[in-house]
Amino acid sequence: MDRRQIYRNIASSDRARQRMQANGRTPNGYRLWADPETGELRAGYPDYDKVLARVRERTRKAAHSKASRIHITKPRARPWDAERDKPRMRRLYPSGTRDQLMAAFPARSWGAIQRKAGVWHIYRVRAKPKPRGHAILDAILAEARRQNLSLHDLAEMTHSSFFQRSHQALTRSSWVVILRAVRRLGGTIRARWN
Repeated sequence: MDRRQIYRNIASSDRARQRMQANGRTPNGYRLWADPETGELRAGYPDYDKVLARVRERTRKAAHSKASRIHITKPRARPWDAERDKPRMRRLYPSGTRDQLMAAFPARSWGAIQRKAGVWHIYRVRAKPKPRGHAILDAILAEARRQNLSLHDLAEMTHSSFFQRSHQALTRSSWVVILRAVRRLGGTIRARWN
């Protein structure tokens, strides 16, 4: 780009800025933020409901945008400390509730806690599968749990998503999957005649 063109663009943007200051509106017709409004935003951040109650004629999106442009952000969380945080994570993460974990690690989002637990190879306790009401299905699920296999692992072993769907009716093709699961889990099926 030619140097003269760059200078023209700079001069044009300066004129547009001066015009907006004189009119008090953007080229799209929106009101510019006044100093009192910006002060209200700084004082009320991050409670946008409180800010919008005091600053009329602004949308939530406009308040978010302005906060970003004037560099009002949430305080950054301190870096994770393996010596202090890892033992607490090992104690709480497997069976603790989301609220307990959020209280134990303030200034951390739920996603950040989950990601760090994954990095540290700390996992949640698997929920016990709900009984299906059929003896052979319940026996397969109990054996998979005893072998520490998830429903996803069971689906991969049987090449079917049958066990991942909780309320699927038994059909002829599902019996093939059930027999495959029994074999892969190291079991056998016996007929008992009355």
